[in-house]
Amino acid sequence: WGRYVVDCGSQSAQRAKKAFEMHFAGKVVEWTGVLTLLSGDTAKVLMSPTEAHYSRSDVTIKIPKNLKHLPGEQGWRQGASCTFRARLRKAGRVRNHQLELVPPDTHVSPFTWIAFLQNCGAAAQHEASDRFDRFYRNQPVHWIGRVLKMQDIAIPKRHHKTIPRELVICVADIEIFPSAPERATLKIQYDCAHLIPVLREAHRAQHPISFEGTLRARDPLKIRVFNAQFHLGPVPTEPLEAHIHPCILRPDTHSIIPACTHTATTTTPTSTSGSTTTAKEDPSLYPSSLSHPHTHTHTHPHP
Repeated sequence: WGRYVVDCGSQSAQRAKKAFEMHFAGKVVEWTGVLTLLSGDTAKVLMSPTEAHYSRSDVTIKIPKNLKHLPGEQGWRQGASCTFRARLRKAGRVRNHQLELVPPDTHVSPFTWIAFLQNCGAAAQHEASDRFDRFYRNQPVHWIGRVLKMQDIAIPKRHHKTIPRELVICVADIEIFPSAPERATLKIQYDCAHLIPVLREAHRAQHPISFEGTLRARDPLKIRVFNAQFHLGPVPTEPLEAHIHPCILRPDTHSIIPACTHTATTTTPTSTSGSTTTAKEDPSLYPSSLSHPHTHTHTHPHP
């Protein structure tokens, strides 16, 4: 559960936004792209590599009144390559990334377009959803939680004899231990109707339950339950913050990477042998002048 929250939880979904606010907002960059539009106080530029799948530009540059002469002086022509020096104002989501043109003598930060794209681009912003689809969707989990609310789904009597096995007849909101901002919705289908009394009694007595199911959706988190029982042992209380690694700035490429995650141990959740495989990060990612960071091991679910 702690690994899931780090990979696919709300904090993970906000990681690109925090990276922009901490490392890129307000910084002046000098990038080169193809000018696709120059109109009034607005210029639009297509970058390489590009994420402009539905438009003809990646960045929108606001041109202040006192700098309207710059595009002409620097030879900007629509459809041609142009180099611009601008201040990062806002990371785009559906819209372009927003920048503001600055005087040519302004000090430039050493952030490349590729470094910005890796940390704040569309792929980074949808990293949590992409990771859920690749590693967690339809995977089995065995977690412990507390039922917060239950709701029966009314089925007309005329359908009781012909009710499909995959039809959801009850849902339960649950808090999973250790506690996190995320809440899960357990979906009880017709073929698991015998679990409803267990969940209802756990809700009445506020007793922890141990449940097994498959992950169906990320936002909100939905789990199809196929087994549940009262949990008789201690519940996990370790703070989830212990699983969350801070981000550091790579000095060689000026891109952000998670700290202390250079050796990843991959564990298959459904494996009975308990075997693990270890994949080390390519040492070429680090400049020769820097020593390799210390090794840290963490687990990743395997698709």
